[in-house]
Amino acid sequence: MAHISVDLPSISQAQKKKLIKSMQEILSEIAEIDKNEISVSLHELPRENMNISESSAESKKLEKSKEKTAAKELKKKSFFKEMFP
Repeated sequence: MAHISVDLPSISQAQKKKLIKSMQEILSEIAEIDKNEISVSLHELPRENMNISESSAESKKLEKSKEKTAAKELKKKSFFKEMFP
C-alpha cells in the first residue's frame, strides 16, 4: 500500500476531498497502483507555523506591484476617455 502525507494550511472539506482524489489518481496513473491501495493523510497547520520561501514572497510582492500598476494605467485610460471622447 502507498501512502501520501501532506502538510498544508486549513482548507474546506470539499477542497480536501478534491485534493485527496486528485493525488490518488495521479499516483495511481504514474506508479500503476490501484487507487484503493493509496492512502492519504492531510495535516493542517496554522499559516503562521509554515515557512514561506523568499521566492514565493517576492513573487507575491511582484504580483501586487503589477496589479497596482495595471490599476493606475486603467485609471489613466478612463480619465482620458472621459476628457477626450
